[in-house]
Amino acid sequence: MSITAPINIDALPQTINMKLYIGDDFFMELPVADKDGNPVDLAGYVAASQVRTNANAVDIAATIDCEIDVPQSTVYVHLRSSEAMGLPGSGVWDLQIDGPRLLTLAAGTVTGVARVTRTSGTVPG
Repeated sequence: MSITAPINIDALPQTINMKLYIGDDFFMELPVADKDGNPVDLAGYVAASQVRTNANAVDIAATIDCEIDVPQSTVYVHLRSSEAMGLPGSGVWDLQIDGPRLLTLAAGTVTGVARVTRTSGTVPG
């Protein structure tokens, strides 16, 4: 009789946990590479990203703008100030690309931190 050790497969996105000021613009660049570090061809893909209070929440707390730079194999992420006003005190986010295949590149927690300084007409987060 032969004993076989269990095989574990982790096919999870890169964990990126974010702590952000509520109402501030946030920018991030995510280079996309294969396991050997080679750039991935992102032609034909579109990217989408959302923040929710939890993964099963119906309501979207914030929508994150995403732009794919195909020659650079990079996804540029921008959480606009107006969207960041909706950040929850704690929540989750992820970033998916959809094209020939659907892939979740990154996911994690989001912690919204109330800001102190406000310009006229803004409501505290």
